[in-house]
Amino acid sequence: MKKVIIKIICKEPDFKEIRDGIVRDTDIEMGANTILQRLLLLSSCYSEIRNNFDWYLTGTSQKDAMKKQVINGINSATDNASTLLFDSIKNDYPIIVKKIWNEFGDTILCSNFTRRNTCFFSYELICKINDEKCITNFTSKTVTKLIETIAPKIILVETNNYSRNEKNVFPDRFPVGWMFYTDRVFDRILPGLDSQMHDITKNDIKIGTLFISKKGFFDGNNENDIKQANDLEILLASHNILPTYKDIF
Repeated sequence: MKKVIIKIICKEPDFKEIRDGIVRDTDIEMGANTILQRLLLLSSCYSEIRNNFDWYLTGTSQKDAMKKQVINGINSATDNASTLLFDSIKNDYPIIVKKIWNEFGDTILCSNFTRRNTCFFSYELICKINDEKCITNFTSKTVTKLIETIAPKIILVETNNYSRNEKNVFPDRFPVGWMFYTDRVFDRILPGLDSQMHDITKNDIKIGTLFISKKGFFDGNNENDIKQANDLEILLASHNILPTYKDIF
């Protein structure tokens, strides 16, 4: 099985800073609903590869976690999903670090960049797929759907722990791996990127740019694929496109 990681960086402008008293509970409820909508979106993307699956919050044990189902097999929120999320985030709010999982061992992670702004969020869909053609189709459809639905700042796609195994070039910058989407629009093809740089449009208007290190399946364990990703990272950094973790927005 091959491991696919799709990471989205976006801003959640409706996510509220912490306040006191009863107002705080209202803020947490709104925050929980925002997170639930994103989890539902990512689980709907996941349904392209598997159907009839349930998603659960983590717990003190598997038995405990199985009591915390938030998304059912028809990709709908359970009746108590909002309450479960509210209870799980209330103590640490506005700091958010949440994970849901399914029976296949796949996960969706959610966290926010509290160091600068609690509205800056990261979501990760992590799944295992065997067929390379299926992976290519799945990632393409997912990236397209995410761009059209939530207009993220950045999308990253990698496989087989490319960056987690520290195969990327710059430790202080985002990895490229297979695909790197940014909401920046460029008025021309940048030098050295003619075959890897793709304008993304919506309603015939440019809204961002997608950079692809390799056509077809990218293997984060393959030395040739790693070199192509590294070369693209160096080029993007030289054009001041690949942001550092401190300078995302």
